Amino acid sequence: MSSHPPLEIVLRALGELDPRGVHPPSSMELELCLGYSREELDEAFQAVYDHPMEDVLDLFAQERLQQCPSELLDDFAGQVTMEHGYTGELYYCYFPYRFGELLLATTPHGLCSSSFTLGDREEARERLIGSYPHVAHFHEEPHPILVQAMRHLAEPTTEPLPPLHLIGTLFQRSVWQTMLLIPQGGCISYQRIGQALGLPQATQAIGTAVGANPLAPFIPCHRVLPKEHTIGFYHWGTGLKATLLAPELL
Repeated sequence: MSSHPPLEIVLRALGELDPRGVHPPSSMELELCLGYSREELDEAFQAVYDHPMEDVLDLFAQERLQQCPSELLDDFAGQVTMEHGYTGELYYCYFPYRFGELLLATTPHGLCSSSFTLGDREEARERLIGSYPHVAHFHEEPHPILVQAMRHLAEPTTEPLPPLHLIGTLFQRSVWQTMLLIPQGGCISYQRIGQALGLPQATQAIGTAVGANPLAPFIPCHRVLPKEHTIGFYHWGTGLKATLLAPELL
């Protein structure tokens, strides 16, 4: 049995997915490039997903991703506040999550930021402060909205999404709102978002807005794929994108 945590092994394995590849790596390829035995890899995937490695890797073959539902929900029932800038109070806390520690932040109106710390809390905190240059006071404390956010991640089918506060340009907010309509288990393309917004030619700008999503995984940008039905790129890395998407597809 490996001395490395199962999640670390899974993230490394899924990080070997080619963002534009039509076939996932084989188990033998992963053994050779990562240095883990087949038994160690299977144990890690079983610990994280309760499924063997081959079952999870198969989810990211082009023909499997092509079968994912690609329709949007008719409406988003949650509470959303939107504005271009924000100058009030901001509360933040670090929280454990099954796929990596999160730094969550909220205003009194709603959850405004969610980022993976990737093992570096100070850098994550500096990114948060840099994203809100006009906020005068940052408070490190577990605001009730932050607690509700973590309850939602733990029990997404029974615990409602907390209120959200989307702070960005009008175009960014439109893209983020559209991503809130992607159902669990579904995957849509950047072009499909453009169609929903009446901007079918704005694929590049939509990709930039998706990459700037401040609320992953609450706003599910991990469900946005290239039109070729490959896993595609992700702000936090392809491995983390696949790690988030896998349980929704199993």
